[in-house]
Amino acid sequence: MHVEVLKEWRNPGDITNTPRPSTGATTLGPANPFQRQTTRFLEDASFWRLRNVTLGYTFKSSVLSKVGIRSAKVFIQGQNLWTATSFQSFDPETTGTSLVGAQYPALKQTTIGVNIGF
Repeated sequence: MHVEVLKEWRNPGDITNTPRPSTGATTLGPANPFQRQTTRFLEDASFWRLRNVTLGYTFKSSVLSKVGIRSAKVFIQGQNLWTATSFQSFDPETTGTSLVGAQYPALKQTTIGVNIGF
C-alpha cells in the first residue's frame, strides 16, 4: 500500500485528506466505505522514460587483421533505465481497472556483449 495510508483519519481533530478505511458504523459515526465510482484515486500518470539505449564501438579492421579477426564490436545495452513521473504507484504505464497498484514496475535490464567475426 502507498505511504499515504499512514495519513488516514483516525481520531476527532485529525487534519488529513485521507478518509478512514473502515466499513459499516463505528463509535465515531458512519464509516467511509470504498466507493467504486470515486475519482479520488485518479492521478496524472504522464511520464518520461528512457526505454532502450545501446552504446557500441566497432574496432578498425586494420587493427583486427593483425590478430586474424575480420570484425569486432563491443556494446552495452540497457532497458528501462530511468522513469520520471509524479505518479504514486509502481508504473505509470499500467493499464486496467485495479486501483491498488498491483502492477510491478518495468524491469531494468543491462546487457554487455562482444561480436567477433573470423
